[in-house]
Parts: sequence; structure tokens; C-alpha cells
Amino acid sequence: MSRTLSVRRSRLSQIEAVVDASGVADELEELLRPGGSGRPRDLSVRTFLIGMLYSVQRGGLRLTNIWQVLTEDLSKTAQQRLRVQFSRPGDPPGPPRRTITYDHLSRLLCALAAKTAEDEHELLDRLANRLIEASTKDGLAATGDWAIDTTGIDAWSRGREAKPAEATSDASLNNEPDAPTDSPPATGLAETSDPDAAWGYRTATMNKGNSKKFFGYDLYGFVSVPPIGISGEEHPALIRRIELRPASSSEATTTIPALDALTESGLEVNKVIIDRGFSYKTANTWANQLRDRDIEQVLDMHPAERGRIDHHGIAMIDGWPHCPAISETLVEITRPKKLSVPRNDQDRSSAAAVAIDEFRAGITARDRYAFRRTSGWTTKKRSGERVERYECPAEAGQMRCPLKAHSMAYPDDVPAVLNPPDPATAPTCCSQRTVELGEDAQGKLRQEHRWGTDTWIKAYGRRTFVEGGFGVLRNPALGGLSRGLFCIIGRIKVTLWLAALVAATNIAALAHWATRTGVDSDDPALAPITDDDWAFEELDPNTTTGTDPPAAATPN
Repeated sequence: MSRTLSVRRSRLSQIEAVVDASGVADELEELLRPGGSGRPRDLSVRTFLIGMLYSVQRGGLRLTNIWQVLTEDLSKTAQQRLRVQFSRPGDPPGPPRRTITYDHLSRLLCALAAKTAEDEHELLDRLANRLIEASTKDGLAATGDWAIDTTGIDAWSRGREAKPAEATSDASLNNEPDAPTDSPPATGLAETSDPDAAWGYRTATMNKGNSKKFFGYDLYGFVSVPPIGISGEEHPALIRRIELRPASSSEATTTIPALDALTESGLEVNKVIIDRGFSYKTANTWANQLRDRDIEQVLDMHPAERGRIDHHGIAMIDGWPHCPAISETLVEITRPKKLSVPRNDQDRSSAAAVAIDEFRAGITARDRYAFRRTSGWTTKKRSGERVERYECPAEAGQMRCPLKAHSMAYPDDVPAVLNPPDPATAPTCCSQRTVELGEDAQGKLRQEHRWGTDTWIKAYGRRTFVEGGFGVLRNPALGGLSRGLFCIIGRIKVTLWLAALVAATNIAALAHWATRTGVDSDDPALAPITDDDWAFEELDPNTTTGTDPPAAATPN
């Protein structure tokens, strides 16, 4: 009789298509057997990767789960095709009598770890991200805009406690976005059971518990986001690159090389959407690095980085130049926790909605004092200095100012500057048509859209795509990422496991997106999944039953 198995034909085809498109299996086979030397392994890297990607569906990334998927959930025909069941020279004729064992998988993973360790993780990162990128190749094309975020991954092993003499305060361990530092703190903790993991801090949420302190890794996710106005229904949240580092890693020194790697892989990087932790980075560490690469930033700001700083008489407020005569009441505008505007009238009467409306009203009132950018970043030929050019509100037609006589002819409904600077001491912006602002004028906070404006809110709101990608990974019904999902230690093994998890969730997200939006494609990676699409165990042709005709007589 046939028995129903848990691996669907279309799902297996999707996973095989992704593994083959990545080319990772061939490259790893070459590493394990340079030039094809030596006896071929009983288990191919390709089969191992297929088992890894599908084992996500069994509720845990463990070698035993891979073994169960390959030996129990696949049809006998699929097992023979993938050489899960196999014969060796000298075995008696008949059906395959050998089956892949836990020991095969363990030896293979250890061999992969040893090979990737020789290249100081560069090879590991490249192969892991090739597998992930292959899982997204049939989705919507990258737009050039990327949302970047970091989430804490608990190590499987517990971190060891510090010796009393070496113990440090929580403040010295703190490398949250609230901490103004570019370097990971020295923890002073004793040697840990996972040599690659470290102690760090993360933002507390409901599914991460109340404590912000954890032992493990920082997982960086890079998600290609759609243009403003495109929803998640139209554009799936696919993580297209990851970087795994010990907890309390430096965001800038991890993210910049990753952006370079995206560009080198042929993907466009025009803009990055980042959280307020990056507002603490120095200009040379982060913002200038982006400008070197012609990349714009869309960032939120920590309250400690906001406020007014005078630059040659110009009021720099939240990274943007404003009229020096701006009212002090418009400098500090309280940011609500949430910036999205409620969609229905009932929610608009809530306290959160009122806070949003007050914030937007304050930003609108401040807008008329804001300078207008007339040209973006350019490099001066003589000095090599990078500058932007702006014009004051009177020149932009937003205000009437006595220091700009022509502006007094504007209509009466254009507000007037009530307390202009003394003409004898007024800054050059009050007399020149335009002014140049270099990177020394809050260059690390400068961005395309003024912080807090509706345009900025819409641009920054696309950061929800990377948050959604992490949400899928942590959802118990989908990725199930939490402590104990994988019972391994070390950055090499954890990176491979996380790459498999990300790729598998991308495959599922793409398939559901294609079904939901009616995408018609012959590519197996986008094959629709239906309720009757199950694999079945084929009958063994070498086994007879009572209903089979008698076998032919064997001559003496």
C-alpha cells in the first residue's frame, strides 16, 4: 500500500530549484574534493542542503531533523534519486540496502565548518548569502532601497557568569541604540561555552522577555523595500542578506562591508533605511562612508542627537538648516512612539492619534523656517570638500524678511520674520542668494527629507519591511526562531543554519505571494501549493504481495 508523506512535490521542487540556482552545492563539493579527487561521498552536499531547507518545517534546525526529513518524509523514489538510499560497489544486487545516517550528516557538517574556517568566514558569508539570494531571485526586483535592522539571537549554550573581580556594570555592557558609542564594549565576562558568542543588549519586546541582556549573536538583516506607497501585500518582505556577529558588535563596521558585498553581487544600493542607533555614529564612521558610495540615508534620531546647533549663524535643527530667527518653541518637538496615522475615525480619537497630530502640526509650523536645498552633495575641485547648497526661507518664498528686500513684496498671507538678526552681525545666509554647507554642519544627520515631515515618515515607514522579515523568522508558526531552535554552537554552524532558515522562509513567502497575486510562472520556485499536492511512497518493484502474479520459475 502507499502511504502519504509530509513533503509536497511542489515544495521539494522549489527547494531543489533554489539550491541548484545558488551554486553553493557545487562549490562546497569542490572544496571537499578538490578536482574530484577521492571517493565520492555517500551523501552529496546538494542533498544535505535540501534536507536543511526542508527541516525548518519540522520545528527545529537539528541534524536529527534533517535525518528524519531525508529518510522518513521523502518518497522512496526521491530518496533514491537524492541518494539518501544508496548502494556501494560490492553490495548484493537488488534495492539499495544502505541509508544515510546521523554520522554521515555530522561528518559532512564538520568538514564544511573546517573548510570555511580556513578563509576567516569570508567564504562562509558569501556562500550563505548566495543561498539566501537564490531564494529571492524570482520575487520582485530589488529597487535600490534597503531597510537594515539587527536582532539578537540567543546562543544555544548559556553564557558563563563573570568572576566577581571581573564583573562589570550593566552600563558598561550597554551597546543599545541609546548608547553613544561606535565600539563594542569590553564586557569583562569569563570564558563562555560558545566561543564565538558574546554578551549584549537588545530592545525588550513581548517575545524576547523583559530582560535586555542576552548571550548570543547579532543578526543583521538586509531587505529590499519597494517604492513609497507599495504595501506588503504587493511586495513580500524578503531578507536578501544576513550578517552574523557576536552580540554587542559595531553596526557601522558590519554594515558598510555588507553594503559593498551587495553592490559587488550586482544589486543596486541607492538608499538605506536605518534606526536611531546610527544617529550616534560619527560622520567618518557612517555618513561619510555612505556618501563615498553615493548612498543616501533615511534615519531616525535619538533625542540626545536632536535640537539646535548654530553653524556660522545658521540654526541647524535635527540635521537641517533653518532661519536663525526661528522661534525656540519650534526647536524641540516631541516625537510620538508611533508615527503611522490611524486609518479609521475611531482610532483617530485615541491618545496616540492626538500625539501624532500634534507632532505633525509642530513640524508643519517649523517647515516655513527651513532652508530649501538647491543642490545635493558635490565635491569641490580645489579642496575636495563635499558640500550642499541651500537658500534661506525668504529666498525660497516661504517667509518675508526685511533683510531680503525683495521678499517683502510677497503676498500678505506669507508669514513675516518678526525678529530678524541685526544687519550688522547677520550671518551670510541673510545676505547671500545661497550658502554652502559642508559635512561639518551636522553632516552625520543630513538626509534627503527633513526629519519628521510627512515625506520622511513615509520613506522611513518602509523600515517595517525588515521588521516584518524578522517577525516571520520569529513567528512560531513560520520560522520559529528562538533559543533551542538549533542545538549547535559556533558562528560557522549558526550562520549555515540561519541561512537555511532565512532561505526556507523566503521560499514559502514567495510561493504564497505568487499564489495571492496570481503570478503565472513555469519556474518551480513559484509553483502554487495546493491541498492535494502531496507526495506518495511508490511501491517497491522488488516486493511481491498476495495479489501479484507468481514470479517466473528460475532454471536449475
